[in-house]
Amino acid sequence: MNSEKITSRQLILLITTFGLSVTISYMFALNLPPSNQDVWIMILLSFVYSLIFRIPLLFLNNKFPELTLVEMLEKILGKFAGKFFGLFYALYFMAYTIFILILQTQMTGINILASTPNWLIIGLTTIACLYIGSKDLVMMCWTGELVTSISLFSIVLLILLGLKNVNFTLLLPILSDSTFAEINKGAIMFSFLTTDVFVLIKASPFLENKKNVYKIFVYSSLFFTIICAIAVAVTQGALGLEQARHTIYPFLIYTRIINFTAAFERIDVVFVTTWIAINTGRVAFFMYFGYMALKDVFNIDKSKVLFIVIGILIGIISIYIANNMTIVVAQSMINLALMLSTAIFVTIIPLIAMIVYFFRRRSLDTEKLSEN
Repeated sequence: MNSEKITSRQLILLITTFGLSVTISYMFALNLPPSNQDVWIMILLSFVYSLIFRIPLLFLNNKFPELTLVEMLEKILGKFAGKFFGLFYALYFMAYTIFILILQTQMTGINILASTPNWLIIGLTTIACLYIGSKDLVMMCWTGELVTSISLFSIVLLILLGLKNVNFTLLLPILSDSTFAEINKGAIMFSFLTTDVFVLIKASPFLENKKNVYKIFVYSSLFFTIICAIAVAVTQGALGLEQARHTIYPFLIYTRIINFTAAFERIDVVFVTTWIAINTGRVAFFMYFGYMALKDVFNIDKSKVLFIVIGILIGIISIYIANNMTIVVAQSMINLALMLSTAIFVTIIPLIAMIVYFFRRRSLDTEKLSEN
């Protein structure tokens, strides 16, 4: 095994677990159409839409596997347009990092460190992320493999331990209260709530086998979708449809009603600890993606100073926002902002680039041959 390359298994674990870290903890899906006992069906259907909406990004990545995202945009759209869109990708990655960092701070403060100030939680998390991101992407993926393996096992174990509290009759009757249009609308919306395809796109230049890009995404999306659908279904069955929908952390409540052993009464701590470990890694990865995009836009050589500056800036902005407002993920405006930003950066911009590629295909292919 080449330790200087990233394996398919590592990326499948990372993409699957990173996706679950947000969708299970806050369960956006419960507030999407059809918002009833058929939500798990909607989530399964979202797998199809997730593949469709990520075709442009995966297609371009397959055509230029050796290039970074910004380099690929420059190649297809030209230097000016490529850097223009690249700058927006850098800002998007940094804004998304701030968002998930604040969410982690809120959950940590509510469930573990209730009396700890936000600046301390964010400060410690930022330091940890700067340390993780100071390693190269290959090392980050190798380290992430161990953390995500343990985390994924913990999530599945918690689902199984809570099954005795689940009333599956609450999930009946199937499809009687939902329309085909509602389920499809919810599936489309849910497919835009995950952004972890960027882990694959950013890591693809370092893959052992670059031909496995499509396979990695299909497998990771399938595993993520199935586990997420099961987690949502059992949470609804244990808490009830309405309580699950109106609770900020439904899966956390699911873990709290697990009666495991008298010696280990707070099994919910396992979930919180697992979630913090996954999300810290996720923050580090997206912080690193923002740094890489900014570095490519301004043609800066690899610089730890730039990465540290970006990390500190993200930390300061996160502290300011966390101290002045509370982000409730279930709010429609938050969901809408997430979906719109994902649609723009995961689908619309890559689609524009793919259309331009087809118009410039001959010249680009000729240029590629001459370079080889």
